[in-house]
Amino acid sequence: KNGSSPQKLTLFLESNQYILPSPGIDLRLYAHYQGKFLAEADIFRQFWHKPIIGITGSVGKTTVTTLLAQVMESAGYRVAIGGNIGIGMLDLIAEQESYDYAILELSSFQLELCKSFAPDLAIWTNFYPNHLDRHGTVEDYFEAKMNILNRQGDGQQALVSEGVWEKIKIKNEFDCTSFRFRLRQGFDGQAPRAVNIIFDHHILSDKARSTRPRIKNTPIILSGADLSAKSKGHPQNWQTIIQALELLNILFPDISKIQFKLPEHRLEKVAITNGVTFWNDSKATIAEATLAAVEQLQGNPIILLLGGQSKGVDRKPLIAALNARLKHVVAFGIERDEIKKLCNQEALSCVSYPTLETAFDEAIKEADPGDQILLSPGGASFDLFENYRTRGKAFKELVNKHL
Repeated sequence: KNGSSPQKLTLFLESNQYILPSPGIDLRLYAHYQGKFLAEADIFRQFWHKPIIGITGSVGKTTVTTLLAQVMESAGYRVAIGGNIGIGMLDLIAEQESYDYAILELSSFQLELCKSFAPDLAIWTNFYPNHLDRHGTVEDYFEAKMNILNRQGDGQQALVSEGVWEKIKIKNEFDCTSFRFRLRQGFDGQAPRAVNIIFDHHILSDKARSTRPRIKNTPIILSGADLSAKSKGHPQNWQTIIQALELLNILFPDISKIQFKLPEHRLEKVAITNGVTFWNDSKATIAEATLAAVEQLQGNPIILLLGGQSKGVDRKPLIAALNARLKHVVAFGIERDEIKKLCNQEALSCVSYPTLETAFDEAIKEADPGDQILLSPGGASFDLFENYRTRGKAFKELVNKHL
């Protein structure tokens, strides 16, 4: 516990037989007591007797979890959401007779201690460097994520992106049956036309060293208007959802009848005033999420509010990738000077301010009618805010005051 003396902490660790730590606690200094630490997901797996869908990834796992649950509910299934969002996993156990499935969003912190957790369907959306201040190396971060797959057995399935599969393939021992998917045709998420989304389905078995078709390629026709990237999630998320439904043998429902509600702070349109559109993407805590937001908003000039803590990840590739896509960057928070330095190296217009409030005022001064002001920090919020939700709420309050 924060603030405890080393003596009290040692006494606590010594005097308890089992300890269920919060996922937010860094346990690397207490490896001596590793055998006492329990993972919440392991306990949940032991006492939950319905099918479990576990979802992890560096970007988009909350959106995939939320949208998949809404689609499954529309198809007639009772779904409990827990883990990193929704209700606490252990609180769900007493209510399990009210549900058909549990969908768990799982962070690397929740997975790293797992010794027995094995979801019936594991979904791993993508992998990018993150949380290196906690895990130390990209390899250790990847190993923590691997616990969503490591203990799966017969009859259980895994859906992984092609990028993740390429990383998994370098392992010599892997028992889980895994599926690879890809989008064959381009999809911009906005054009009001029919788009043919076709997936490759494979069973990839390391033991047999064989690849064979599982399901015939099935075209699913969705219009760009139905799946606008700015209103109902990124097309890559829909790839994952469609494939997951196929693996679960659930017919894809009529999405035109679903009133989708995405989680807050994920490329959320806040307002349009004086011709300027304001977007709240406070949940973008890594570079790839910020770059994805900028790509989705291409068309009108973007003024980007960039800041927060990088969590040990180099921001230089992000700044280089953003160079030709932005009108202006306003850096804020504890790493603002480093962000400005990187922007200067890339000849990207940038100024820096200590707070979100002062950065917001600068963005307003720079904005012209038709511009977009985007809060997509590409870093954790803890330098200035309690969490990304508090940061997003503060941004929306600033926008509302400006209206």
